Amino acid sequence: MAASVYLPPALLRRLERFALVSRKRIASPVKGERRSIQRGTSMNFVDYRQYVPGDDVTQIDWNVYGRLDNLVVKLFEDEQNFIAHVLVDNSKSMDWGEPNKLSLALRLGSALAYMGLSNFDRVRCATFSDAVGTTFGPAHSPRDAHALFAYFSSVVPAGGTNLEASLKAYALQNRQPGLAIVITDLLSHSNFEAGIRALLQRRFEVVLLHVLAPAEVHPPIGGDLKLIDRETGRFVDVTLNQRAINLYRERYARWTAAIESFCSRHDVLYERIESSEELDRLLFFNLRKRGLVA
Repeated sequence: MAASVYLPPALLRRLERFALVSRKRIASPVKGERRSIQRGTSMNFVDYRQYVPGDDVTQIDWNVYGRLDNLVVKLFEDEQNFIAHVLVDNSKSMDWGEPNKLSLALRLGSALAYMGLSNFDRVRCATFSDAVGTTFGPAHSPRDAHALFAYFSSVVPAGGTNLEASLKAYALQNRQPGLAIVITDLLSHSNFEAGIRALLQRRFEVVLLHVLAPAEVHPPIGGDLKLIDRETGRFVDVTLNQRAINLYRERYARWTAAIESFCSRHDVLYERIESSEELDRLLFFNLRKRGLVA
């Protein structure tokens, strides 16, 4: 079953007042509203440089010439839009938890993508599991919002998780880098680090939103249980006594610490999220505090 990505009208109106923030200014050949490192003819003044024959005389600052008897031209920052890539893990492991991890991931992904469209950013979306799945875009206008929500509403869980293969494939398929927002539970049989590196090597700026269910973060003592892998169907019998819970917590702490360390070393914005968190708080407090939303 496809998960609902319904966003209330009040939330949509609030999203329209915010924007996705890129920590890096990435040059883009497409004219738009975001600043790039190229020099152009927008109204954002950057600096002066010495006049040389052939320069546009209309860019000479005659006030500086009058004061200093020195011909300089004004440099402006070209305003261009950037590309927001919203990548959502729709593997079977995401279709678990109370509340459901995939449901939150799709609503979060659609909200962030809509925020981009509201600011006339170019937006691309894709699902992934053991490979890149269905895609959306590029879109660049609020007029594309209906198609965006229809796209996310059609997503169903499928396949196992291969972050390395999926992210490498996406990086190769998209020649124009931008802000890559990866939403996943990181429960992959492959090396997630290699997939993130593939995006970084292609000059993507990466944000990793790590979605886990409350029971994965704080498992209750449950006695004798049969744990079933959602992706492979394999199972193992366990006894969730206090000793097992303590061991789980130790391994969970080491796992998340290793993820945080990798992201810190590679300048990847990392945010861990529980599927029980309210979407409004995630967007306008957590992610705003981290600098992804402004």
